[in-house]
Amino acid sequence: MAKHAKIGLTALLLSVLASPASSAQPAPTGALPRLILLGTAGGPIIRSKRSQPSNLLVVDGSAYMIDAGSGALQRLVQAGYKAQDVDAIFITHHHLDHDGGVPDLVEFSTIGQRSRPVDIIGPVGTRMQVGGAILSVAPSRKAFGDEGLITSSDPKSIFRARDIDPSGAEPVIFSDKNIKVTACENSHYRYLPVDTSDPSPQKSYGYRIDTRYGAIFFTGDTGPDQRLAACARGADTLVTEVIDLPSAVDFATRFFAYDAAGKARTAEHMASEHMVPTEIGKLAAEAGVRRVVLTHFVPGEDKETNVNQYSDDIGKYFHGEIVVGNDLDVVEFGKPPSEGR
Repeated sequence: MAKHAKIGLTALLLSVLASPASSAQPAPTGALPRLILLGTAGGPIIRSKRSQPSNLLVVDGSAYMIDAGSGALQRLVQAGYKAQDVDAIFITHHHLDHDGGVPDLVEFSTIGQRSRPVDIIGPVGTRMQVGGAILSVAPSRKAFGDEGLITSSDPKSIFRARDIDPSGAEPVIFSDKNIKVTACENSHYRYLPVDTSDPSPQKSYGYRIDTRYGAIFFTGDTGPDQRLAACARGADTLVTEVIDLPSAVDFATRFFAYDAAGKARTAEHMASEHMVPTEIGKLAAEAGVRRVVLTHFVPGEDKETNVNQYSDDIGKYFHGEIVVGNDLDVVEFGKPPSEGR
C-alpha cells in the first residue's frame, strides 16, 4: 500500500470486487469466443515468468476455466475477471500444477454473495478435492464473518463438484446454452499402476469444447495417442502442451538430482506421456485443425530467451497457424455462425 494512502479493509474489498484489475472486459454476447492463456508453465516447478497451467474460455459472455493451477486466480484478475465471473471449471487431471489453484477459487468465489452455482468437473477425485478445499477455507470464512467485515455465500451451496465416470460411458460431461464439453481420455497416465480392484481409477483427459462458432480442443497433459486426433478432428484450434525433451530431461536431472537410473526413467516418462513438437505437428495435421496454440512449456525456464525449439519441428507436418503462448495472451477462434464452419 502506498505510504500516503490509507483505506479501510472493507472499502478495499468492496473496491476489488466492484471492478476488475485491468482494462480487459468480458467479450459481449455475439463476439467470437476468446481463449485467454492464464498460465503457460509446465509443472510442478514454480516459475516467475509463467504461471501454472490454466485457461479461460469466454463464449457469449460466459467464462469457463480449463485447469486451475497455482496462480490462476491472480492471472484471472490480471485478465480483467474475478473469481465470481467463472461459470464452470474443468480439470484435466489431478496433478498439482493443474488443480492447485482450486482452493483459491472456492474461497474467493464466495465473497460478494455469488448467486449462481459453479460446476467443477474432472476425473475421479474432483469431489474429494473440492470438499477438502471447502473445509480448508472454513476458518478464514468464520473469521471474516465474526468480524463483520464481509458477508459470503456458503460454498457448499454454490459449488457443484462432479467426478467423470471413469468407464467413459458418458463422454459429454457438460453442456449449457453456450458450450458442449466432451471428455477424451489420453495417455498421460500411461505408466500409472493399474489396480483392477479399484472401482474408481485415476484418469487423465483432453476436452473438446463445441460452440456455435466452432470447436476448440485441449489435449491436457498427454503423450502421442490416436484417440486425440479423433476427438480433435475438425476443431478450429488445438491447445496443446509442448516439451523440449533434451532440455526437460536435463532440467529435471539438475533440479531433482537424479542418478542415471532416475534420469532414464524421467526420459521415458517425458517421451511417452508428453508431447514433443513433431508429435504435435502430426496430431494437428491428422485432426485438420486451423491453428495450434502452445502452452504448458517444459522445461519453460525463466532464463529462456529463444523458444523456437518448441515450435520449429511442428512445421514439418502442420502448415497452419502456430501460436507460441505466453501468460495472458488472448486468442479468438471460430467463425460467426452466419459464415458457416
